[in-house]
Amino acid sequence: MSTRVLFLFRRNRLEQLQAWRNGDGPVDFLYGLPFINSNGISCEFVEGDDASDNWRRRLCYPVESVVSRAVGIGFSLHIVWIHWNKIRRANILVSTVDTCGLPIAMLKWLGILRAPVIYISQGLAHRLLMRASSIWAVIFRFAYSRFLQSVERVLVLGEGAADSVVYGFGVDPSRVVVLPFGVDDRYWIPT
Repeated sequence: MSTRVLFLFRRNRLEQLQAWRNGDGPVDFLYGLPFINSNGISCEFVEGDDASDNWRRRLCYPVESVVSRAVGIGFSLHIVWIHWNKIRRANILVSTVDTCGLPIAMLKWLGILRAPVIYISQGLAHRLLMRASSIWAVIFRFAYSRFLQSVERVLVLGEGAADSVVYGFGVDPSRVVVLPFGVDDRYWIPT
């Protein structure tokens, strides 16, 4: 039986993957997706579509909009809802941005999702700490700390971000991994 790994992207990754395959773009923002090539592992991804007129997107918009304004970072519940069948069948979930990761982490915290979650955080702690005096920031920081404590790993792209996740959200340091952002040195060359 194959292990099913599912990456969750905010948007435009199909275009980036095609450009990379054609030699016309970098692989930077695919977070290793094209390089997982092993027997027994199947790798897929889902992404949002800002141009979509999907009824689930329209239904989620009011909640997503309020959360986004209060926190300064999105909460794309509609992406999770639209791709729910693939998400629930995955053995491992890799969320590449907080916008997709927060709804996944919430579902994990609620016990709805059982699959291990690798959550890549990109500025969530920093944005919430900037809004520290807001009552909404306090409420969201409390909720998000519970959500993040439920995932198996939180990956951050720098040492400073690790401290923010550990101290700002109370995530056990053994669950926070610093993974410096990889740069495609075959695409980004002087010529």
